[in-house]
Amino acid sequence: MNSEKESSKTVPIVVGVVIVLLVIGGLVFYLITRSKPETETTAPTTTPTQTTEGKALPSKDVMGTDLGIASRSPNSVRVAYSKSSDSGVTKISYQTKDSVDQVKEYYYEELTSSGWQMTSSEGPQVKFEKEPARLYLWFSYNESDQITEYELRYFPE
Repeated sequence: MNSEKESSKTVPIVVGVVIVLLVIGGLVFYLITRSKPETETTAPTTTPTQTTEGKALPSKDVMGTDLGIASRSPNSVRVAYSKSSDSGVTKISYQTKDSVDQVKEYYYEELTSSGWQMTSSEGPQVKFEKEPARLYLWFSYNESDQITEYELRYFPE
């Protein structure tokens, strides 16, 4: 009679342990499959953000918007965005595989065609003005990653 009571207590314990192990196993499986990079689960494709030389660009933009005064340089990915709610100053950073000179030329053509004046170009910084607004562009090139990063700082007044 004692063994019947023990076996009737053992069955729910074993069932409980099996359920807990299944839940833990499912959670571990979910975490492992979720942490795999997308490139392992999808066929490789050629896009402007991938390259066989240097480091690949991010696959998508961070949250934010582009400036309405000029479209972004082609093949660029937005990597940072901030906008001050009180002053309206906007800072946006992009990365591209295009050269610094290509990006500078693109913005020169885009901005001057819409009435902006380039007021200085010293080293890695270029300044445009269209009263009362100012736009600063800073450029850097990472040789080992072969990525040009540029930042736009827009001051509306």
